[in-house]
Amino acid sequence: MKAAEVTTDLIGKRCKCIFTGLIVTGTIEEIKITEYTAEVKVRYDKKHRWGNDVYKEGWSFARLHDDFGTLQHLEIIDNN
Repeated sequence: MKAAEVTTDLIGKRCKCIFTGLIVTGTIEEIKITEYTAEVKVRYDKKHRWGNDVYKEGWSFARLHDDFGTLQHLEIIDNN
């Protein structure tokens, strides 16, 4: 997904995104668009452990000027 495609219409949609190098599924919960980035908060379907930490959610982001970031790996998996 490109930063320009991020809108509040995405909230509640199911997606695939990257977390610690793994493709995981979840639901989009929040959108933030700042002066420099577009950010999407994803609540994962399952908790993921990385070291001693457990993650239930995470953020995918992209810089607005060149789309660099983890948002390029986010993909909507339903269109409802």
